[in-house]
Amino acid sequence: MCARSSRTQRATASSTAPTSRTSPDPPPHTLVRYPQERMAIRTELNLRLPNSPGALATVCRLLGDERIRITALSLESSGHLRLLVDNPVRAAGVLRDRRHAVSERDVIVVAVSSLPGEAASVLALLSEAHVNVEYAYGGSPDGAAMTLLVLGVEDAIRASTAAGL
Repeated sequence: MCARSSRTQRATASSTAPTSRTSPDPPPHTLVRYPQERMAIRTELNLRLPNSPGALATVCRLLGDERIRITALSLESSGHLRLLVDNPVRAAGVLRDRRHAVSERDVIVVAVSSLPGEAASVLALLSEAHVNVEYAYGGSPDGAAMTLLVLGVEDAIRASTAAGL
């Protein structure tokens, strides 16, 4: 019994001990090249919804019933819905079967640290490559280590290559 309780105490003590960083944070506004696993070119689905109660819930329920996971979404007051899902081909088919006019667009998706200034670093890379960000959305829960950014640009492949993302 004693051995077990001391093992539990050691595990608890080690899990609550502060962790030390192996390298300091880069100074603010330092440009950081992002590894490929933190950036992807994904297919975004675009459709129009009526500005009425339940319209968004209906689309989300439809995708959920088909086991399609929504990664990110943006809905404007005009009814323009942008969706990032785990299976865009299947999602587009399901939505079209329900009479939604769906268009597809390649977007850049970047996971950045939630530390202040990290989103600015990614956007600075695009700016230096003369890439215009037409729209952006994203987010993360409070306290999360990473933030997901979805960036709509004219040519996602050229933009990501030019910016070194």
